[in-house]
Amino acid sequence: MTPEIGWLNDPVGGLVHDGRYHLFFQSVPDGTRWQPACRWAHLVGDDLVRWRQLPAALEPGEGDDGVWSGSAVRDVGGPVLVYTSVAGEDLDRGRIALARPLDAGLVRWRKDGVVLRAPGDPEVVAFRDPYVWGRPGEWRMVVGAGLRGRGGAVLAYRSRDLRSWLADGVLAAAGGLGDIWECPQYVDLDGPALIVSVWDAGRLDRVVAGRGSEVDGRFRPEPWRTVGYGGSAYALTTYRDRAGRLAGTAWLRSAAPDPPGWAGMLSLPVLLSAGPDGGVSVAPHPDIDTLRGPPLPVHGGRCELDGVADLEVELRPGARLRLDPALDIVRAPAGIAAGAARVPTRSDRLRVVVDRGVVEAWTGDGRWLALRLPHRVVRSAAVLGGGRLTAWPLDAGSAAPG
Repeated sequence: MTPEIGWLNDPVGGLVHDGRYHLFFQSVPDGTRWQPACRWAHLVGDDLVRWRQLPAALEPGEGDDGVWSGSAVRDVGGPVLVYTSVAGEDLDRGRIALARPLDAGLVRWRKDGVVLRAPGDPEVVAFRDPYVWGRPGEWRMVVGAGLRGRGGAVLAYRSRDLRSWLADGVLAAAGGLGDIWECPQYVDLDGPALIVSVWDAGRLDRVVAGRGSEVDGRFRPEPWRTVGYGGSAYALTTYRDRAGRLAGTAWLRSAAPDPPGWAGMLSLPVLLSAGPDGGVSVAPHPDIDTLRGPPLPVHGGRCELDGVADLEVELRPGARLRLDPALDIVRAPAGIAAGAARVPTRSDRLRVVVDRGVVEAWTGDGRWLALRLPHRVVRSAAVLGGGRLTAWPLDAGSAAPG
């Protein structure tokens, strides 16, 4: 999904309300570069692939120089947005604020004030991106942080009413894994799992996740692993779909400029689960299947495309999927290679969705590849060196607001 116009980055605040999905994202509508004066753009849909854009839910003003990333929960009075409010020059140290709806359709929102400020500790050099979960009377929150000389961290809090928060200390930290951890998601995947986006040396690095255990208020992860290979996926946000499954959407970014008028893209929806290898497994959400048209003809392992397609592929070791003229995906001994990206996998099965300027793929054992390829249109797909190809056209036009 691309913005109608302007800049797009982090998806935030996914929720289900009256049977419909609501998803928000960071937006700068009057430019194609990031600016501190972000707002929460607002999408609504009957599923996770067909969206209609509503007026912005939250905008700068009323004490906010920018409305940055956060999450959404449901309190006794209905949905609540929990966001990062930035003001002044110290943008890295945000404030946590609330907003509540003014109508049953969640079109208009009112800001409900700042409820938590950054810690006074000078060692906390960054503080933003609240993720809240729980139920009325028993709320918990994690906030992304950076600790001076120690790197990225996640700080923990608890509350009874979403307004008065008690600090529970550092939930997790890891030297050598970036300077700041952004967009933390603390979720249940057969036990606690922590997902963070890593800011390292002034650049957006990648999304990582660890499953593990919480002992005395401290999360103890198994080894951290990349979620979303290819250098594009960042700011993965999670939410529950109508079936109660843990779903997610990421920002897909590109170093190259997008077509004139807009910049940034949201990923297709994914399902997250506990992987058999101890990591977090990622699979395409079943709503993507509803975009498929009748199967396309495949002759000699080759299929003509019109830039947008859904492919199921089996690649024998040494074989490749050629997406002409954009990319070759090669089945290497230890995984798959796609351009400079290397994805560890033992599976020969691959699900690939191509759209104008983007390729997303999922291996049979839960690895996810997301590549931005601005201005490239895939005209054909072919399996070379042994394997099988099945293809469908996609009604991708219905998945974008503009």
